[in-house]
Amino acid sequence: MAADDTVVVSWLQPVADRRHELRYATLQGSAWTDARSVVAGDDWFVNWADFPSVVPGPDQLLAAHWLQQRPGHAYSYDVRLAVSADAGQTWTEPMSPHDDGTPTEHGFATLLPVGPSVLAIWLDGRRTQGGAGHDQHAGGAMTLRSLTIDRGGRGSGTGAEIDARVCDCCQTDAALTDEGPIVVYRDRSAAEIRDIGAVRLTAAGWTEPRLVHADGWHMTGCPVNGPAIDARGRDVAVAWFT
Repeated sequence: MAADDTVVVSWLQPVADRRHELRYATLQGSAWTDARSVVAGDDWFVNWADFPSVVPGPDQLLAAHWLQQRPGHAYSYDVRLAVSADAGQTWTEPMSPHDDGTPTEHGFATLLPVGPSVLAIWLDGRRTQGGAGHDQHAGGAMTLRSLTIDRGGRGSGTGAEIDARVCDCCQTDAALTDEGPIVVYRDRSAAEIRDIGAVRLTAAGWTEPRLVHADGWHMTGCPVNGPAIDARGRDVAVAWFT
């Protein structure tokens, strides 16, 4: 849902063999528009936990993301992203918010329209090379990163690292407050405490992570469930599993 209460629903539609389309519809009054397609592919990473999105913003802005499999790597995939400045009539050329080029996991992305731009947040596995499986990141920790993308689908710089050690495969979420964006995700301490963290984007950059609540959940594997957040003005609500 956008700030102007525009509601968009998106989903993956199987169309042939391994091929899928990313589709969406918009709620107008009490009825949904016909389904429209953003993009299709036969090399996507498709699963129940990490899924694409189409999100609305101001002035006919739409942003979409999906996941593209890397050949020969079962759990290596990239976030792909496109932007429309004309309510879905046309879309920019697909791009990736990350440019490390490593055959690792990049996913669980959240797109948040902020003014004329889109803030992309995702789990980035560039430091995890050397692991033997989905949960065995021998090379290093999963990180949380962000990049601002303009209406033309161009990224601003190389992005920022928000948190250097986070849970490997839990969903992220973000909301826009009167004081700027706030992002929530499942953090991960060196002692394997996996509680929900929150950061805010200010004029000075990203704040240091703070726990939403000190649950003290000790878990040596990823629970594959992340938090949800919503905001109105300065009021923020977060929900999560523990």
